[in-house]
Amino acid sequence: ASAPDPAAAPAGPWLSSLAPMAVLGNVIALAHGLVIGDAPRSVVGAYVRVLYAALRPWVDARMTQGERRALPADSSDDEELAGAVGGGASAMEIDGAASVPAEHARLVDGQLRRLLEGTHASALFASLLPAGAVLAAGSPEFGELSQLCSLYCLFLKHGSPLSSHSAACSGTHSGMVLMPALAFRSGIAPRLWAAVGSVARARGGGAQAWASAEIEGPLSLFCLLSNHALVVLSDDELLGASVGPGGPASDPLTASSSAGGSSNGNGDRVMVLLPRDQLRGLCLDLKELAVHLFWANSTSPSPSPFATVSSSSHAAGASGSRLGALLRTELTRLLRALHERDSRRPFVGDKHSWLAGGSASGKAATIMAIVQGSPPPTGAQTVGGLPGGQLAAEADRASALLRNVPFTLPFEGRLGALRAWIQADRRAQGYEMAHHMWPPPIRVRRAFVLEDSFAALRNAGPHLKLPLRVQYFNGQGLEEAGFGEGVVKEYLVDVIRAACAPEARLFQTTGEGELYSSPTARHDVSESSARFEFVGSMLGKALYENILLDVPLAPFFLAKLLGRTNTVNDLPSLDPELHRNLLFLKSYQGQLEDLALCYAVTDMVGGREHTTDLKPNGRNVPVTNADRTEYIHLVTNYRLNAQLRRPCADFLRGFTSVVPSAWVAMFSPQELGMVLSGSDAPIDVSDWRAHARYASGYHSQHPVIEAFWEVVLEMGAEQRAAMLRFATSSARPPLLGFQWLNPPFCVQMAVSEEGRLPTSATCMNLLKLPPYADVAMMREKLTYAINAGCGFELS
Repeated sequence: ASAPDPAAAPAGPWLSSLAPMAVLGNVIALAHGLVIGDAPRSVVGAYVRVLYAALRPWVDARMTQGERRALPADSSDDEELAGAVGGGASAMEIDGAASVPAEHARLVDGQLRRLLEGTHASALFASLLPAGAVLAAGSPEFGELSQLCSLYCLFLKHGSPLSSHSAACSGTHSGMVLMPALAFRSGIAPRLWAAVGSVARARGGGAQAWASAEIEGPLSLFCLLSNHALVVLSDDELLGASVGPGGPASDPLTASSSAGGSSNGNGDRVMVLLPRDQLRGLCLDLKELAVHLFWANSTSPSPSPFATVSSSSHAAGASGSRLGALLRTELTRLLRALHERDSRRPFVGDKHSWLAGGSASGKAATIMAIVQGSPPPTGAQTVGGLPGGQLAAEADRASALLRNVPFTLPFEGRLGALRAWIQADRRAQGYEMAHHMWPPPIRVRRAFVLEDSFAALRNAGPHLKLPLRVQYFNGQGLEEAGFGEGVVKEYLVDVIRAACAPEARLFQTTGEGELYSSPTARHDVSESSARFEFVGSMLGKALYENILLDVPLAPFFLAKLLGRTNTVNDLPSLDPELHRNLLFLKSYQGQLEDLALCYAVTDMVGGREHTTDLKPNGRNVPVTNADRTEYIHLVTNYRLNAQLRRPCADFLRGFTSVVPSAWVAMFSPQELGMVLSGSDAPIDVSDWRAHARYASGYHSQHPVIEAFWEVVLEMGAEQRAAMLRFATSSARPPLLGFQWLNPPFCVQMAVSEEGRLPTSATCMNLLKLPPYADVAMMREKLTYAINAGCGFELS
């Protein structure tokens, strides 16, 4: 500690004459006494500088290895879930660790265990960053905090420098014990955010200030701890209980329970993340930082992690920007998690708050224009494909932003990009040329549409991108009239509807009537895997053809199609009662052993009870107060992820054979539902009328047409939706307006016969309307027809 500047000194001179591993062990042993003994802040700060310098080779090795692995920004939440409930990544070893003398290894390992203990780590941070403390930008104190944060980021992600020896002794990754202690019992995260915010504001408060190397370590650790906490915290714990008719919402993060982690074990309340009134500012600051990192600064070089540490400023880059890969990964995960929470229970603001620059114009519009003008993405890495130079670089940066934080770009622009990519792909496939070659038709019996289609198209795969011809046969075996795009639309609607019907036993419904793949389908349906793949390909074909389907797919099912991991906050849409019971366990004050719970679940399969262990021999392992969090998340993971994994994988394989997953990964589950089924916004009658067409004598100024639109305007929202369903088979309007309805809505003059009702050809979005004499007759006949469900009539 008496060295002129241990943190900035080269790795050799002041330690080269000593045994580095032994010195490290003694340094950590000394620290334990200093920290627990309430040493002065200056002494603890000096210790951190020495410790950081001693661990420099390991830090550099880990950073270099992290760069080689190109830490993925879209890593699965499965890893975080495993860490939250007792799993963990395999340890990463420092090069040459095997050559360390055994006695030195034991010495250092024993002392590192203290460094990785939650109580020791919490005491270190409490000494360097006391509650309410303000650390000045550029100060040695903030530099020491940055160095400590950088070390703990690496401990949490990769274990200790001798993690193989540690893991062999303890059987666990060192971060498994450390992470919950720091996330739930130390209260560090809110203090880190306050310190980082103070320095960023002192540097000007813009995105570049937030992206400075000076705050990279503390910000990375804050994101790591917050991501871990959000895996466990429910919406009520984060935002406060929903306001009921009888009283105000409860305070977030203060319901003391071992699951919520809001007690430090001494009965003291600990703030895990931030109060609700600070979450909006957190989201907006991190959002602009993410935009800066992926758009303005995505290709900047990464200097050495020690290049910016000097004797004049310990604060300047405790880990340097090579910690940036970790920061981008954890920042992306945190923003995604917060955006999902905001989608369920808004706390940030209107939909523009999440956009780059806070507006659909400006920066967001510029980036979307680049995306829409680029070739379709072919994989997870880049839009790519442009010639070299600035345009290619801009396309890559726009792709990085779209891939990692797509909600910072307008939904309408992303939908426009998807349609542009589909049109480009159709041209590449020679769609129009193939359309005029009249491929042989698929012969389908109307009463057996699912079986006949499965037999004909089960192995079609990417060939479904080409035009289809369908020939229907009625119950008497006779060919039905009709051909062209309209029949294809009717066919796709019929196939999906038949696959989702209860008698097909492929899908089940939630209490809200939303559909998800049946976990028991593999027991109930022959060739269920191939059937799910076929249904997925049909859904992909409908999206490829821009045909809306009135199919309410559950958000947690759509999340699996997007490759995401569902959590306990997604459980209410599947089983509200189970969700309530699991949250009850979180706050249960008694002994959980009295409830006789075990790590197993029981399902009815084929009329018999089938028990599944959630962990080895789980049916014989009781649930205790100490491991209630693990039980809650294992049950949730089984119901929302494990049970759905196989059918969702089959379904996704079929879907992506037509529409690549990279094309839809930019949507949230709720947004993907709208892309497939249409907008949930009110029907805009003026837009509907502006894009309507007329046939057989009708025109926009015809008195009958004027009367028709007058009646539609008089209708309430539900009746208007029924009118749209009657004519098009979908009660929802197309996204971005009726100009995208395919085929366009058309009103055709029907034969004028006394008492004749309106009919429709939904395959063509065609309404056949007799020329009624007045508005009253128009209102009566339309109302009767749509309420009575008068059906399809082909002429």
